[in-house]
Amino acid sequence: MTNTIAYILSFLVSLLLANGLVAQTVSVSGTIVDESGAPIPGATVQVSGTYTGDITDEKGQYTITGLQSGSIILQISCVAFQSLEIKVDVGKEPITQNIILEEGVVDLDAVTVTGKSIVQEVREKAYNVEVVNAKALHTTSLDLAHALDRSSGVR
Repeated sequence: MTNTIAYILSFLVSLLLANGLVAQTVSVSGTIVDESGAPIPGATVQVSGTYTGDITDEKGQYTITGLQSGSIILQISCVAFQSLEIKVDVGKEPITQNIILEEGVVDLDAVTVTGKSIVQEVREKAYNVEVVNAKALHTTSLDLAHALDRSSGVR
């Protein structure tokens, strides 16, 4: 009986120790700056092939936690800067990886914006035109309202 309890206890202790070894994770942190050394807020730092990442704060700082040891690739991107990929070897200790981004020049094509006012759109719409012969109306007893009522497009 005591041997069985000893085996069970040793098994549980080994499970707890193995779980602690497997669950060890490391963090990567650092600061992203431009070529002049100014921090870049809002830059995206992501581990390639995963959804793990962070966005830099107003000081350009980021922290990515929960990484397993091994080699990872960090993808860094921000508007108005060239995207960058950096290989980082993650060990057992936290890593500080400071990054300098270069400004990216993007040539844009010309954009033409056109618009029309409501009045202009109404004027350009097609409508039916009919000529009313006034001489033919002189010989009838119809008034103008009744004569126009017989013309198409007028009601």
